[in-house]
Amino acid sequence: MNDKLFYVAVCASAMQLFDFDVEVKPVLEVVVGKTMEQALIEVMEEEELSNLREQQRQFQELRNAELAEQQRLEEQDRRRRVEKVNTLHYCTRLNPPQGSERAL
Repeated sequence: MNDKLFYVAVCASAMQLFDFDVEVKPVLEVVVGKTMEQALIEVMEEEELSNLREQQRQFQELRNAELAEQQRLEEQDRRRRVEKVNTLHYCTRLNPPQGSERAL
């Protein structure tokens, strides 16, 4: 019986020494604050990554357009050179240079 009284007395003393709501509130505020801070940092990082991916996509799109334009210009230049060479060959067949009356 004395053990029960001692236990009740210790529990009563402990309840007087420790008020859960008062004692836990500052700890809980710190934990919630840190959790919110970490969550905000993660959201900002995700937004930054999203922005970087969009910039990379736009850069790649521009780069592809520039490469396509470069290829188009190179092909146009190649066709002009071929046309020029063909025209020169055709003209020399029609009008051979003076003094070179060779049979074709």
